[in-house]
Amino acid sequence: MINKKPKVFVLIGYGEESQTFIKCRPLWSKYIEKQDAHFYFNTVAENLDSETIREIPGEIQIGVKGLVSDYIGSSSYGQNYIWSNSERIRFLHRRIKTFKYLLEKERDPFWVFGTTVTSAISFKRLTSLLDRFDCANFFGGAPIFKDIPFSDNKFVIVSGASTLISSDILKLTVERAENNAWNSLDDVWNSIILSEIPRTPLMRYDFTDVNINHHDTELASQIQMAIAQGHFHFRVKTGNPLTRQDIDPLIIEKLFRSINIIEETGNVDIYDRWESYAKSISPLGSTSIDPIF
Repeated sequence: MINKKPKVFVLIGYGEESQTFIKCRPLWSKYIEKQDAHFYFNTVAENLDSETIREIPGEIQIGVKGLVSDYIGSSSYGQNYIWSNSERIRFLHRRIKTFKYLLEKERDPFWVFGTTVTSAISFKRLTSLLDRFDCANFFGGAPIFKDIPFSDNKFVIVSGASTLISSDILKLTVERAENNAWNSLDDVWNSIILSEIPRTPLMRYDFTDVNINHHDTELASQIQMAIAQGHFHFRVKTGNPLTRQDIDPLIIEKLFRSINIIEETGNVDIYDRWESYAKSISPLGSTSIDPIF
């Protein structure tokens, strides 16, 4: 009997109030067309009841109508890229309901990789890496180190823009959701309720205001450098609300073009480079990090 590889679901966080998101979605759609994979834009729908989940081709919609009536319709991210209370509530609701939906849909172990529409990924690099892991007890992604007040220790949060979870940990998340308040950003909340689960750090290259080379030639070189370093995930967040909608989609389009080239040439094995990276940031020199260190 041949063991089946676990399915990989890629959830692409999307908020249609943002012009940046609207312009980036077609770039993802074009890339997805070439992939034999399970990609879903993960959205909220204000016209659907909060207990309703609707799957349409390429999209999982989570209803939010009646969720918290005082907040529904209040949005700030589309204007200033800062989450309002309404958006925090809705997107955490979206995360938990989507996890629950996938668990009910799939009986065999599976992976979920969560990212944002303002990123680009090499799916073949990701799946090549996943072939080296057991699909169990895995909670990982791009790590964020937060200071703990009155302590020399740090708490490790897994970024919501780059989260990889095995289905058993997904199940644990859903079970704990019933007993934990939903009052923070979804990635912070998820890291808190999984406070005893080690984090597996994953590489990510961020294009930000600090490091972006806007000249076409320099940007092309920067993209090639990031790919040569073995990254599979590239996040684009230039930050300025006045210009981001024009700059970010152009960078993401160039990233997908370069990703298509490396996938066609078969340059997708990144395990050794990931292992070296993980050990370099782990206090114990291992490939995982304790939640608090």
